[in-house]
Amino acid sequence: MLKTVSEHLIRTTCDLEDTLKGWYRKLKEQVGVSATKQKLDARALYKTANKPLTKAPRDPLVWLNTWEEAVTLAKEKKVPEAQQLDI
Repeated sequence: MLKTVSEHLIRTTCDLEDTLKGWYRKLKEQVGVSATKQKLDARALYKTANKPLTKAPRDPLVWLNTWEEAVTLAKEKKVPEAQQLDI
């Protein structure tokens, strides 16, 4: 972990008297992304992916892959629009 975490984060979150579990908990608190933020981001991707197209995509397979990823992520994060198709 000391090789992959910046010195600043080690200084501010990793107390030498704390356990490794404590270090991970403090690191997650400082740099982690909340579940609410993840859900909002998934919703934004879902809404963008479902906008009506004004012209054909340059690469339909890339577009389809992006769309599938957005829908899957939205379902995983329980975005209401992705859970209920009639919304």
